[in-house]
Amino acid sequence: MKRQNVNKTRLLAIVILSLFVIVTGMLYSFNAFRQGDIAGGIAGNLTAAITKLKENSEAVRTYLAGQGIGINNLQSRLLGQVLNPNLELLFQGPQLRPFNFTFKMSARGLDEAKEIKDIIRYFKKNMAVKRDKFLFLKAPNVFKIQYQYGNGNPHKSLNLIKMCALTNCSVDYTPLGSYMTYDDEDKTMVAYTMSLQFQELTPIYDSDYEEFSYGEEKGKPIKVPLENSIGP
Repeated sequence: MKRQNVNKTRLLAIVILSLFVIVTGMLYSFNAFRQGDIAGGIAGNLTAAITKLKENSEAVRTYLAGQGIGINNLQSRLLGQVLNPNLELLFQGPQLRPFNFTFKMSARGLDEAKEIKDIIRYFKKNMAVKRDKFLFLKAPNVFKIQYQYGNGNPHKSLNLIKMCALTNCSVDYTPLGSYMTYDDEDKTMVAYTMSLQFQELTPIYDSDYEEFSYGEEKGKPIKVPLENSIGP
């Protein structure tokens, strides 16, 4: 890689020097032609071009060095300064928040084994696109996520989440690093790790901290009281 950069720099130097000699020679030949000394102009253009090149050799070397190691690197090394990039953060629109959840599940009996497989099947099925009878496809189901405690009470010390789509559901069937099953009829895995990636359907606005709504259910907004709540 270093050899390739050196070759490019040398090639650039040859091109610049050649153009400089040609343009300078043309200017001197044109001036000599206007004065009637064509032979002298053609014979002297190379000497004049070389003289000009010597006069501007420092600028040419600086340019080539800047191309070789970068203008900012050169200035940083010689002057201890770099060009001001004038960076600004511009608002280009709201972002849809993602949420990731990971659950490790291990069955302690046949009933729990069935529940674990039903949970995995539930999320996989409801994130799948729906096929219509004709040519069209329908959007997958969406999810309402809420942190709760006790007997289903909303947890006001955790954030609120708007209606979400499940964008990815991945399951690790061997989270312990080896293949192990229970000795039941279905050969249930000893443990499962399910990772869910959700993304909100609509952005968060400042008004959501005054009046929050999960979305609509049967055409009616699902509003949540925000008293003593963190909000979204």
